Amino acid sequence: MSELEPTCRELRPHLSAFVDAELDPAIARRVADHLAACPDCAADVAALREPGDLLDAAFGGVTAPAGAVLRVLRRIERSDVASPASRVATFALEAACAAAAVLLAALVFAVTHTERPARGATPDLEQILGQPADTPDSETPRSDSDLLATILADPGEVVFWDEGRRSR
Repeated sequence: MSELEPTCRELRPHLSAFVDAELDPAIARRVADHLAACPDCAADVAALREPGDLLDAAFGGVTAPAGAVLRVLRRIERSDVASPASRVATFALEAACAAAAVLLAALVFAVTHTERPARGATPDLEQILGQPADTPDSETPRSDSDLLATILADPGEVVFWDEGRRSR
């Protein structure tokens, strides 16, 4: 071979494309001319063609029905296989629901473990006024009657007890 003729090393990367008829016509002619003169490259091309030849021999007469590709693609689109984006969204929703459940459980715990007066229990005057009978400005302890007199003297300060809630 002369220096101008294609060598095996130059054309070997193009052999698969040659078998699949994907080469530019000028390059395909160069490869075909080289294959006629080089038994090693011709053997490589035969090896590349062998799987396709076997499949053609086994299934050469079989063709897919018209529209089969479209039906397969539509079925894939309708399938329940989740995309990565929908899996992330599902995970985020599940995490938010779990957080909401934890917060709800904490709220229920807080409500059920808070002390409240028993139903029907009458609070004493200290609870009504929200201050102890012994006030810091008083030198002597105040009695319930003194507290009652304070309530009656200033009706605006009357505090009502309604099932454990203070209201004025």
